[in-house]
Amino acid sequence: MRASVIILLVVATVFAVIGLVLIAASTVPQTKRTSFDLPVGNYYTSIRFDVLTGGTITVTYQASSGLIGQSVMTESEFTAFRSGGTVSALYDETGSSGSFTVTLPAGGGYFVVSTHGAGYENVEQTGIHTTTVQGISPPPFIGAVISFVVGIVLVAIGLWLRTKPPRARLPSYSPYAFGPGVSPPGASMGPSQVPAGGPPFGVAPAGYGTVLVTLENPFAVDANVQLFVNGSLVTSLTVPAGQTGQSTLHPALLNPYGTWVRVEAVTADGRRASQDVTATTNVAVPVALRIQ
Repeated sequence: MRASVIILLVVATVFAVIGLVLIAASTVPQTKRTSFDLPVGNYYTSIRFDVLTGGTITVTYQASSGLIGQSVMTESEFTAFRSGGTVSALYDETGSSGSFTVTLPAGGGYFVVSTHGAGYENVEQTGIHTTTVQGISPPPFIGAVISFVVGIVLVAIGLWLRTKPPRARLPSYSPYAFGPGVSPPGASMGPSQVPAGGPPFGVAPAGYGTVLVTLENPFAVDANVQLFVNGSLVTSLTVPAGQTGQSTLHPALLNPYGTWVRVEAVTADGRRASQDVTATTNVAVPVALRIQ
């Protein structure tokens, strides 16, 4: 067996193992522990989860002061809520702390939304969430499909190379066998150039999303803020004291229909604010961060 065939089959096996690991990872419950901050006024925060199949979502929350509203919405319900339309949700609850579990009827995007409780619109409220979603997570599942496809392609190339007949070798000629000034047969032709075969390793981005970041600086001094996407520094900006700044980010997406992205703002003195969103190529996703 040719060495190139063995290498291709070994690499294909590695991709198959990676695919199996990602399949297993896609079924592991997604758990996020996040904080929320509701300034005075008509504000809300949201956390998005995506599943390929139905499942359940369990939320445990604790507010710092007063009552807060907790809702679980589908993507269409959240779109109507954000545009100011008729508000409906899979589940609604109001309290200062608690825990609840909601059944997700099908695959898609779901949002956990926090709002001021009735009568607490003029109170700044903060708190924490611990949210667990049970269902097939899209990113690792899509990664598994890509790994399996790459492995199948490599196996197909390896089998083709194995059955391909070897190239016939030209006979060797001594330059002296034909006399001075006489070239051997085929001497006028240069060596054959064979292009390197096989698909490139790695996966290129399927597209780029748009994330609209609004940064609020409640302090009396200007803040120099660096913006990170999935841990990589993207840009920096200065937010004047007591004002807001804006920036537009374009993260690379593995899946153009929805890729998890973490946006994080870090000030020069180490203060941080972050939010997880799902970015797509077609919709600009707003993110509101408040420097603490």
